[in-house]
Amino acid sequence: MTIAIVGRSAAQGKFGLGVLSHSPLLGGAQVLARTEAGAVAVLGGLPKGSDALGLNLLHGGFTAAHALTVVAANAGSGGEPALAMIGLHGAPAGAGGAKAGDADHLVISPAGDAAARACSAAFGERADDPLEMRLLAALEGALQVLGEAWARGGSAALIVHGARAYSDVDVRADFDEAPLAQLRRIFDEQHLVDLYFAERRRNPQSTEFADEFIARIKRERAQGSRA
Repeated sequence: MTIAIVGRSAAQGKFGLGVLSHSPLLGGAQVLARTEAGAVAVLGGLPKGSDALGLNLLHGGFTAAHALTVVAANAGSGGEPALAMIGLHGAPAGAGGAKAGDADHLVISPAGDAAARACSAAFGERADDPLEMRLLAALEGALQVLGEAWARGGSAALIVHGARAYSDVDVRADFDEAPLAQLRRIFDEQHLVDLYFAERRRNPQSTEFADEFIARIKRERAQGSRA
């Protein structure tokens, strides 16, 4: 069983997705995002390549609702497909499982309504944060309802694209006893590395190495949390 959220921030020029599964390898989910296209999470009931098809349709100007109709038409006889997608413009669209969201995000949760609502609420509570932090917080909100044991041995992913031709964030955890906690650790470490290189671009004459910079930021944050 897998839960997914797709989201967009027009103000930040970003879109992306977060996925959490109680199975490894995201339980067979297909997840993909692309600059100037959107984000698609296919949780089941569709052939391989359905995520790429959805993105191509979004990139070609289809609304999410129209693209979903085309992609879902490839479903076999195994029941209703479960997927969610969001493009650069217009409302997101989804099918299968419980749903929650608004104009800028959508949760698909075969795990039930409570997890979907918690995921959506956590996303909404962090409106001023970067999109990647909102998506990660949303998954953490869902896990509070599902319980840590639900995801044990499973997998998690966070993918966000902005204006660049490559992803702003693409982190994953798999075959882990606490995949979402591991995803959080990876994300936090990557964020510190990103801050280091941003600082180097602003101040190329700095002699501070990456490990020194990261250690200093961690100390400053620890001191701030104790203040």
